Amino acid sequence: MTADTRSLVLPAGAVDLVLREFRRHGLAVQETGALLLTGPSEMDVLVVAVAGTAGIVRGPRLFTVSAVAYDQLFSFAEERSYRTRAMIHSHPEEAFLSRTDRLYSLRVPGFVSAVVPT
Repeated sequence: MTADTRSLVLPAGAVDLVLREFRRHGLAVQETGALLLTGPSEMDVLVVAVAGTAGIVRGPRLFTVSAVAYDQLFSFAEERSYRTRAMIHSHPEEAFLSRTDRLYSLRVPGFVSAVVPT
């Protein structure tokens, strides 16, 4: 299986939504995140699933998504024939994949993990 090298296309309104959420949690000294969903063979993002509260743990240098929360999201995606293509999450100051991110993030061929500073 080869990795998909096409780029995700995130609508401008979705970028604003993600940045607003990240800033809001950043001001509260919390990390947060969002998952990006596309159609089955498309790269245009159709759904931005911003982390809510159920099954989510946030704190300084901490953002955890429970198995139950992932199951709900992946069930939602499967029922609508969406593909979960990427996760974006925040770090307090610098954008980098931490050791924890590299060890415990979703690791699926073609899936993108990205970090942005709050």
